[in-house]
Amino acid sequence: MVNKNSESNFSAYCAPQTTWATQFIKTSANISLRVITFTPSANANLPPIVLIPGLAGVIDSFKDLLVELTSTHTVYYVETREKGSAKVSSPVGFSVPDIATDIPAAIQALGLADKAYVMISYSLAASGSAVLLANKMLNPELAVLVQPSASFPWPRWLLALTWVGVPLYGVIKPFVKWYMRNFTIDIDKDREIYEINCRNLDQANPKRLATTVRAMARFSIWESLPKIEATCLVIGASKDSFHSHNEALSISKAIRGCKYVDLVDSRRSHSKEVALVIEKLVKDQSYYEA
Repeated sequence: MVNKNSESNFSAYCAPQTTWATQFIKTSANISLRVITFTPSANANLPPIVLIPGLAGVIDSFKDLLVELTSTHTVYYVETREKGSAKVSSPVGFSVPDIATDIPAAIQALGLADKAYVMISYSLAASGSAVLLANKMLNPELAVLVQPSASFPWPRWLLALTWVGVPLYGVIKPFVKWYMRNFTIDIDKDREIYEINCRNLDQANPKRLATTVRAMARFSIWESLPKIEATCLVIGASKDSFHSHNEALSISKAIRGCKYVDLVDSRRSHSKEVALVIEKLVKDQSYYEA
């Protein structure tokens, strides 16, 4: 079920002459996800792309990538249920598998389930997508997993804050940013991932974010990876200290036939370079029509 909604302007996030529209995809009785569809003036029969941001990810972090992709591809930017844009009508789960189950429903609602498409998912969404691929719940021509994590070993103090900190989110948020800047992220090597996380914190739904962070602590994908049969590309960033580069590399090795590309830092892993890497792989795999 699709409901049209055009309350925001996304012209700055797409190529010139590309049109955009927002809609809400009903993925279950209680959840509707916002999807922003970018349609180029001419797409040369190229496969559509489904782009799924990570935990509390915001579209500002993908501007350069979207401008590049939307010059030739129809792009569906799918915002998952933990984000403030989602319409949630009653209590629902926010575990990684819960969030991931919405993705096949969205693919179905968008009419892509029986068509060739490329899926690009980031961080949390990449981890959830890996489980879906292992369980044959998704069938993209190419699955691109960017900076995925196999598990999420949050510090105990952060988990404690998720239980008591929601009413004080505005007060706690500057402390979390300070902690990331000084103890988690090497901003000299990868300042972009710090800025991405700050944007995410600024626009997050505090209650949904807290619930998701707690659920993530119990998540692991190692057992799922050998079951994946889809064509996959893992993109890592060796200077990203927020996500584990070694873990991303190990994930790629655990998936049969998976290719791996290191884009070094999060600025590049969210830039048009991702589109160029995918374009080369797609052409090599003959996914474009001759």
